[in-house]
Parts: sequence; C-alpha cells; structure tokens
Amino acid sequence: EGARTSIQKAIALAQQARDINPNSAAARTAFYQASDQLDVLNGITVLQFVSPFATFDPKAEITRVVSHWPDVFVLDRGTQRIYRYTSNATGSAVTPAPGDGIILQKGAKVGESTVNDIIDMLWIDAGRLVALERSGQFLQYNPVKSEWSTRPAGDALQWAGATLASSFAGNLYVLNPAKNQILKYVASSEGVWTSSVTYLAPGVNLDFSSTVDMAIDGDIWIVRADGSVWRLTAGKLADLTLRDLDKPMNKPTSIYTSEKNAGLYVADAGNQRIVQFDKVTGRFVRQFRPKSEQRDAFDALQAVVADEANREFFF
Repeated sequence: EGARTSIQKAIALAQQARDINPNSAAARTAFYQASDQLDVLNGITVLQFVSPFATFDPKAEITRVVSHWPDVFVLDRGTQRIYRYTSNATGSAVTPAPGDGIILQKGAKVGESTVNDIIDMLWIDAGRLVALERSGQFLQYNPVKSEWSTRPAGDALQWAGATLASSFAGNLYVLNPAKNQILKYVASSEGVWTSSVTYLAPGVNLDFSSTVDMAIDGDIWIVRADGSVWRLTAGKLADLTLRDLDKPMNKPTSIYTSEKNAGLYVADAGNQRIVQFDKVTGRFVRQFRPKSEQRDAFDALQAVVADEANREFFF
C-alpha cells in the first residue's frame, strides 16, 4: 500500500509539472512512467507495443476480426466491407490487399450474385474465410487464389433476423435474436451446409435480445450488453459466474476464445481494457491495457482476437 501511495504522489507531482509547462518532455515522461507502474501494481498487464495498421471510415462499425496467420480479416458492418491485411514474418508490419485492403463489399458481384448485407464472417478448417450474406448466401474466400465463390443456404428465410455467426468442428452456428434461437448447420460429407436445426435443447428459453457477441470452442459463449456472460453446453445454459473482477464490465463489445485458447477474452470498452478469464472456473486472470502514453488506443474498442500462440492481440 505504501508503494501505491508513493506512485500516486509521483503522478500528482508530474501532472503539476505538466500543468506548469505543458511542453516539458521530462514531466510527460515521468507522468507516463509512474502511471504504468501504478497499473502494474494494480495487476494490469501493460501492452508495451500498440501498432496501428489500418484507419477506417468514420462510419465504420467493426464487428469481427479474424486472424489466420499471416492474414488478418476485418468486417466493417458500418460500411459493409471486408478487409484483408497480411503481416510480415515478425509481425512488425502489415500490408493491405490491393484496393486499400477491401476484398468484398455490399453491391459487388460474386459470380452471378450481387452481395447483399453482410451479417458476419468466420474462418473454417478447410482454409477458407466465409461471409454470411442477408439474402441467404455463403460467400467463401480462397486466400491463396484471392477469389470468392458463393453457395445458397437451404433455409435462407431463417436469416432475416440473424446477427452473429461462428463455427466449430465444421459446423456453423447462426444467432437469431428475433427468434431467441441459435441455428446449427451440420456440414455434409462434402463439407456443405444445407439446412439447420435448432441448437437450444427442448424447453430451454433464453432472451438473446441484448446479445453483443458470440464465440465458440465447443461450448457457445455469449456476452450481453449488461456485462454478463453465458456459457451454453449441449443446448443448455451452464453454470458460470465470472468472479474476482476489480470492477464490473462496462459496455462490452466483443468476446473471443477458441479450442486452442486457455483464456476467455472480453473487450470491455467502457473501462478501456481487455479482460481475461479462466474458462473452467470463471475466475478473473488479468486485464490488459495499452501503456499510458497510448491509452487512447482503447477509446473506441470494438472487436478483439487473442492469438495466444503468437502472444498477440488484434483489435
């Protein structure tokens, strides 16, 4: 507690120096260093390197980031575009695909079809990016050939109110809050999704109206606008209590995990942080924030991917 008090005093003194001389590099450095030390003391993992690689339209609404090394795909539902960026071997630089990174947008032609509203996108084990389109099409992107192909869904009318999608073990899951249901598409032997079944078990009734995001690792994880998180196992709500968090989540915008990840990650935009939980116990593990000098990088935190293998976030 004594160390915390000393650091808080140092921050106050450094701020006073900045107020007297706003152009003082020494005062600014002292303020940021002390602020970072306080974060560490408070159990916050400070992200030392936050490197911007894209700037989007002011109307952008980034709802999904898909990382498949060395590619990063970004869905902007605000302008209805999908972007592709490719990282170099060290991850120190990212190059957009030709055309400012845009590989698909509403109104474009894929074969004989015109792209309608893009609902969501996901990566599948066949090495393809798949985008779901409002009129009921699966748009599949081959990153090797940089080509799109299309296939109609068997029950396209089910997608009228769909908002989110994810995949696991070759199966597709589509969330439809309007019907308070998750549609499950089981892949055929040819790897094609045709018609869906309802995922929720008989008698299970859940209100998905405030769902913000969804992730799947065998279980389905739902984060809601009030900061609560649901875990669904075999179509039923499993017992889960997120605990030991220093303060409640405020305006969560994204949730991420995978079968390869030990952690569950939530973008907690209102508190300018990414929070990690243990998936088994629900226990808070740690929180991540940029170093003080780059804290505004989390001012409008929207979507997040945690690549545990490469120790990276894309957000």
